[in-house]
Amino acid sequence: MYPVIEGFGAPDWLLRKTEASRHYPHNVYLEMLYETGIVGLLLFGILTLFPLGVALRRWHLFSLAEKSAISMYVFQLVISQFSGAFAFDYLVQFFFGLTVGIIALSRTDDLLVRDQHVTQGAE
Repeated sequence: MYPVIEGFGAPDWLLRKTEASRHYPHNVYLEMLYETGIVGLLLFGILTLFPLGVALRRWHLFSLAEKSAISMYVFQLVISQFSGAFAFDYLVQFFFGLTVGIIALSRTDDLLVRDQHVTQGAE
């Protein structure tokens, strides 16, 4: 039960051989569970899946380029379920940042438009 509750920790095979360095799950969510435990898995799940939920709710507001970037993030996230270590999966991290940025810009644009309507209505 030890690796599930607390995790083994990130592999440090460059410094010294540990128990964790002999096992590798080839799935990013199982890797997070194995290395960081349940808390780390929950945090990682929230960080990776929450932007997708927000993007799906606002999908109709995105341009084709923004939809393409979010789709590439989903594709990379699905690919990371079959192989690759999270620490070296730079494309997932890049598209995650891009997706969060697109959502943030879209929400900022909506707030600016809403403020303009409120200001024009007060005049």
